[in-house]
Amino acid sequence: MYYLKRPVRTVSMRPFEISLIFLISVTFILSGCAYFNTFYNAQNYFRTAEEEISKLAAGEKLSKQAEEALDKTIVNCNIILEDFSESKLRDDALFLSAKSYYYRGEFSTAKKRLLRLKREHPESPFLKEAFLWLSRCQWKLGETESAQLDLQKLSESLEKENGSRDQRVQVAITLGEIHIELGDKSAAVDQLRKAVNLSKDSILKGQLLLRSGELLLQINKPEKALATYQEALKVSSDSDHLNTANLEVVRILRLLERWDEAIETIQLLLSDDKFSSLKSDLNLELAQLYEMRGMVLEAKSRFSIITDDFPKTEASASAYYHLGGLALSESEDYEAAKRYFGNVEKEKRSSLLVPASRIRVKEIESYLEVISELDILKAVLVEARVDPTETETIKSEFEDSLEVLSETLTVPNEENETAAIDTMNTRHELSQNLYALGELLAFHFNREDSAIKVLEQLVMNYPESDACPQALFTLGYLLTTKGDTTKGDNYLSNLIEAHPNTEYAVQAASQRGIEIINEAENLLEFAEAQIKSDPESAIQSYKRILVEYPKSQYIPHAILSIGYIHEYSLHDLDSTLSYYQQLMETYPESEQAESIKSHYQTLSIAFNESQTDSLNSQTESDSTLVDIEPDSSAALFENDILPSQLPIPVQIEKEHNEED
Repeated sequence: MYYLKRPVRTVSMRPFEISLIFLISVTFILSGCAYFNTFYNAQNYFRTAEEEISKLAAGEKLSKQAEEALDKTIVNCNIILEDFSESKLRDDALFLSAKSYYYRGEFSTAKKRLLRLKREHPESPFLKEAFLWLSRCQWKLGETESAQLDLQKLSESLEKENGSRDQRVQVAITLGEIHIELGDKSAAVDQLRKAVNLSKDSILKGQLLLRSGELLLQINKPEKALATYQEALKVSSDSDHLNTANLEVVRILRLLERWDEAIETIQLLLSDDKFSSLKSDLNLELAQLYEMRGMVLEAKSRFSIITDDFPKTEASASAYYHLGGLALSESEDYEAAKRYFGNVEKEKRSSLLVPASRIRVKEIESYLEVISELDILKAVLVEARVDPTETETIKSEFEDSLEVLSETLTVPNEENETAAIDTMNTRHELSQNLYALGELLAFHFNREDSAIKVLEQLVMNYPESDACPQALFTLGYLLTTKGDTTKGDNYLSNLIEAHPNTEYAVQAASQRGIEIINEAENLLEFAEAQIKSDPESAIQSYKRILVEYPKSQYIPHAILSIGYIHEYSLHDLDSTLSYYQQLMETYPESEQAESIKSHYQTLSIAFNESQTDSLNSQTESDSTLVDIEPDSSAALFENDILPSQLPIPVQIEKEHNEED
């Protein structure tokens, strides 16, 4: 059958019109491809950034690769927003760039992008998820309470509407992180558990379970933490997650003293090639198990294997640290312990144990130094044929010397007196070292019994020592802590009775509800009140402190004050220098000596120059005192330290300010 064709209407077009239509069509097609490709690139960059971010631990900084990927995401999104204003991907670009700004830590900019998305694209399918990110921005900008309320509402809304499972997971995770920041780790665990139950991503589930286990350990719930890590082993397929979970399981079993179970688990893991990267850590756990069970030889052997087979690792650094501890606790071999602790930093400079090992090395060096010094001092006393128990004579000589100190602060040069002072100084140094030894043993090496014996030797044989009050106080504390309250109280009573003007007696009395009248402090206040009206009497009051309360904590203060009065009230530079020098020689580590050191050097230079000028002019050649006008004396402080900045009595400071 034949049909008649419908007549076809032909339109004639000129060549330039055909070219124009073709050009417009091609431009439209290329334009669409351009913005689509731009957004496609932005998506790829963002996906790369998220992969890097997922590897980060909580609080860890972005990697360089992640930062670059986020930057490129934002650049491509901005091209769409600025160059393709009619693009259907504008809301996509706004949302993707907002998330990128959030990850970069630019929360204000991210918030603006999200609000712009809501304003310009009210029908966008991203609004629900954008609400989650907006709440996150509020949280990071300090609007925590508001963010928490909004997230809770979003969670309830999604649950009621049976909304996106992924969004519900992210809301729970964010609420968990907020709870962690607020310090409510138990609530955080509940939210993370909710996210685990909702998620179908095995890797994310493993990550959340590891985080939950960590939090449970921090709130002292090791049993629940153990179950959580064991669950992570079942659900996660990530090798890093499995390694972490296995190690934590072993560590918790050790902490729970389920030692047989821990050893069995370690042996199974060591026999499995899949966990070969854990061998050093597993051996370390096994060595610590032996140590905790009192199997010292086995522990030492296993620690040594680690240092030999896994050098320059965190495990070998830890092994050396444990070997140092065993050398101290088992054999009291301080030299060996020092070597072991010293090796920690050599093995792994970034090890978390490096600071502690440095401290241990310093403590051992102090101990060895004290022991060496004690041997030398005891040898000196033996050579001088002094019986350490004969203390009364030495005590008398000690008090006599202080009386001399209060008058001239010089020591007589007669041979017998010099020998007596030398012996007294030796005993003083010996007692100071004995106290240092007792303190090291008690508070640094956990050898309280040895410390008590050393300190009892000190208070028995060196009752005249400045270290005796502190030793009595420490003995009272150690014995009371050990449960021997009767003996501890006896030492504290002795302290209060024999050394009432010391800070240790005041503290001991305060603990017993006893108020001690500090006569030395009263005398100090009386002396300060006399400085302006009668400086000579003030000096005599300060000297009374030196003679009557030689063990008082105010001795350095009194010597400094006498020097200041000679400098600013009596303008006697010779005596001033004498007192300052005595302060620095007798109490070199005191705050007062430290504060005056630089000023003393300046005065000494001025004094020497003045003496030289006097000799050159042959005037007052026999004088040992140089008068300095107040203004010139004060000028010595201009480039150094002002008297008002030093720990001196208030009255002296006022007087100096008035003279200036």
